[in-house]
Amino acid sequence: MGFDRNLLGSRVARRTLTAFVVACLIPLSFAAGLAFLQVSSTLERRALADLEAASRGIGQQILDRLLIAHAALEQLAVPAGRSNATIIDAAYLAADAGGVLPLRGSLDVVGGIEVAPGGKPELVVRRIDGQAELLLGVRSEAGTLVGRVNGAYVWETAGLLPYGLGLCAFEFGYEEPLFCTHSVPDAGIQAGDGAITWESEEGQYLATRWELFLPSRFTTRPWTLVVSQPRALALESLTAFNRVFLQAFAISVIVIVLLSMRQIRRVLGPLAQLVSGTRRIARREFSARVEIRGDDEFGELADAMNDMAKRLGQQFDALSILADIDNLILSS
Repeated sequence: MGFDRNLLGSRVARRTLTAFVVACLIPLSFAAGLAFLQVSSTLERRALADLEAASRGIGQQILDRLLIAHAALEQLAVPAGRSNATIIDAAYLAADAGGVLPLRGSLDVVGGIEVAPGGKPELVVRRIDGQAELLLGVRSEAGTLVGRVNGAYVWETAGLLPYGLGLCAFEFGYEEPLFCTHSVPDAGIQAGDGAITWESEEGQYLATRWELFLPSRFTTRPWTLVVSQPRALALESLTAFNRVFLQAFAISVIVIVLLSMRQIRRVLGPLAQLVSGTRRIARREFSARVEIRGDDEFGELADAMNDMAKRLGQQFDALSILADIDNLILSS
């Protein structure tokens, strides 16, 4: 079943081929569009659901790190107590009797951090030159213990973020982020929960917002975590789908054209023989026959034409004999 260029020389063939292709491509294109929209929507919903699950997991990890930092700070209140300096890098004791006792590193005294006996630890965000410092205050027997949490420990992303994800953390009421792995989204993007999208210099992003309710464990404001992923990465399986789908679509078009050519050949082949037979009859070639095999209408028409040619041949032969007789009579 090959492509016959001569076959398309017929106007009937061209019209028939166009009708076949259009009739097949319209529903195929409609189905393709619906499939693309459905797959794209499904993949985007799945990507957002994965981001939401990731944001909850990341929030729990950050909370665990803050609780570990709280435990590390409490250890400094114990005589001869030690804690990991990579967690609390600076601390001092504000004694109830007055005075400040440095315990580790260099940390300026921060006013307003006073933890009542039996009260929850206090988590304060101090912004210096655009950088956010996390300060913890806990109650000890001698006073309030204040420590600076190492930001590299809290925001260390190697064990925090899965591949391809970005994180921005905001303190409630502030537009400047506590931490962000990429360019800061537009102002107000951290408000509320749910799915969001935005565009930046790096491209388009899909993201989810999730509130980390720190007041349940600390005296502080809630945080909003915005976990994002480049849209191209989140929907990379859609790119593979499009590539395969376009190949399948092209193959479908080729198959449609070849099947249409085959059907056109089956129709126009007998039709061409019938036209040729009609022209031979017009030239009084009554002995010629149209050979069309089949039990369809073309076969019936060929049989009728052959029978007509046979009868016309007999009649013309008879008329020729009668004409010869008349000529003999007239010449005698």
